[in-house]
Amino acid sequence: IISCRGDIPSPRKYYDVAIWKDELILFGGETDETYDDKIYKFNFDKMNWTTIDPPRELKSKGREGHAMLSMDRGIILFGGSQGAFEKKEKFYSDLLYLSPSDSSISVEKISHGYQLKRTKRRGHHAAYDRESNRLYVFGGYNQKGLLKDFLVLAPKETITPRNPRVSIDVSSLHKLKRHKLQTLAKKFKILANQKNEVLVEKLKEAMTQTQTCLLYTSPSPR
Repeated sequence: IISCRGDIPSPRKYYDVAIWKDELILFGGETDETYDDKIYKFNFDKMNWTTIDPPRELKSKGREGHAMLSMDRGIILFGGSQGAFEKKEKFYSDLLYLSPSDSSISVEKISHGYQLKRTKRRGHHAAYDRESNRLYVFGGYNQKGLLKDFLVLAPKETITPRNPRVSIDVSSLHKLKRHKLQTLAKKFKILANQKNEVLVEKLKEAMTQTQTCLLYTSPSPR
């Protein structure tokens, strides 16, 4: 047990942490039947805790059972729930980028298509592969019970197709038939009657800028 100073977080359970640069970032958890929406940073050099008020995107959205992982440009947060002890549990499927700075944390919501909205959960586990830029999520549970589905998320340069078992990556856009390119163009509000090579380039740019996610799922029977 190490001694530390500062705004030490209160006792809690079902929170998560991630390492960002020389600090540990803690968010969420249940504390005496309440949900803390503040963010706590622990500096390893100073052995000191500091508290950051929640940004707008997390205000009143303290949660438990979520997953947090360090990625190239920040920390990604996925899922969780709120209200379990009130028997009115609300499950989350939001996918957020947390970008810590010295005295604040900005939050960016990542668009992810309709399929991911069906994957609300808590108690899942996740891992990030830096080389492939893939976030792997397995298990957890929601109002339907225990889950055994497997998600593969790519928070950059890919898009969720209508069939969740088929992936569309920017490198394969040029292989798509014209009607499929036009369908994707409409999703991104791109003029669809342009030449295929123009649509491919504009889709690449749009998919990267919006950080749309790739999603694979496998069935999760109850």
